[in-house]
Amino acid sequence: QMEDMVGKTITDVLGAARAKPAMEASEVAMTEKREEVRVLRRNENGQERIMRSQFIPLDTLPLPDMQQPAPGVLLVEQDISEVVHERES
Repeated sequence: QMEDMVGKTITDVLGAARAKPAMEASEVAMTEKREEVRVLRRNENGQERIMRSQFIPLDTLPLPDMQQPAPGVLLVEQDISEVVHERES
């Protein structure tokens, strides 16, 4: 839920291990003013999870409580583990 994330840092939302690569990809998206796509594999509770992450730069973040418009990055994550594991089998 968006309400649960407002006011929190990326580390609070994603955790320290996932926050660093997300911040790096966000920086690329903002600097180059283009979507950045990353596919990352991680071990979660003994199972490999494969996430496709899109980092989309926005001129203005669509947050209702913002006093002044500010740019930012929209992060869209999709769990593609099943699809990749089926193809690799």
